Parts: sequence; C-alpha cells; structure tokens
Amino acid sequence: MHRHGYPAESLGGCRDFRAKRFLHPNAHDPVVAKNEVRARRLAGDKTPPAFLTAREVLEYATIEGAKANGLERKVGSLTPGKEADIILLRTDRLNVMPMNNAVGAVVTSMGPQNVDTVMIAGKIKKQGGQLAGVDMPRVTRILNEARERALTNGKYPRSRV
Repeated sequence: MHRHGYPAESLGGCRDFRAKRFLHPNAHDPVVAKNEVRARRLAGDKTPPAFLTAREVLEYATIEGAKANGLERKVGSLTPGKEADIILLRTDRLNVMPMNNAVGAVVTSMGPQNVDTVMIAGKIKKQGGQLAGVDMPRVTRILNEARERALTNGKYPRSRV
C-alpha cells in the first residue's frame, strides 16, 4: 500500500498509466480524499497523485476487469462475437438528475435502484426492474418454509414484531 492510497498500477497491471494515479482509501468520501491531496499540495508536494477519472473507473469495471480475469475475449466490451452482457440503467431517477455526464453518473451516483434491464449472454435476466423468469411467489414460499424449519430445528422462540 502506498502511503496516500493505492497506486492504480498495482491493480493487476491492466493498463499502462502515463500519470501517477491512485485509489484513495477514503475514495468513499471524496471530500476527505480531495482535502488530503490539497493539503499535500499546500505542504509543497509538487507531484501529488491524481485521482482515477470516472472513465478509467468504468474501464476497470468493464474491459480492464475482463482482462484481469482472462475473459477479454468473451466479455468486457460490446464487440461482435462476444457474449452480450449488458446492463441498462435508468437515468430518470432523482439520484442522477440532472444528467450532465453519463459516465460520471454511472461511477459516482448510480446504484441498484437504477438497474432496469440485465442481459447475460444475450438472455434477459431482469427487465423493467423485475427478475425475469423467476416465480417469486414460489421462491417466497420456499424461503418461508426454510425459515420455519430452521427456527423449529433450532428450537428458536418465535416472536411477532
């Protein structure tokens, strides 16, 4: 681990980064991370590391992730001959409005609530925000029965909340 974060070059060597970039341990709190970089600059550091861009993060999640796992010939980009693994994201949710940078919104703001449709190997697995081809009443019944068996077998007292 680098003193001030994780060098991007240590993430499997997928890309040749021209600039020294890093994933900051406080990446979940961009204000803290940016303040630490500013503090380094104020302290006289002439070459503080740059943050990964949103586009680089998206590439790590797609093609670079596929390369790191030896799957770049199968997945990771929309290319003829590769499996069609696609996620369609909703941009009409409050967490991404107003939409002014699609890549930035995907990386910094979107979550499960934005997933509308999922295709895996060209087959629709989720559509309109709902799982496709799953009998939810049956799944619910099976899970409830399993819970009851576990509670009964463990002699766990039942209480209604």
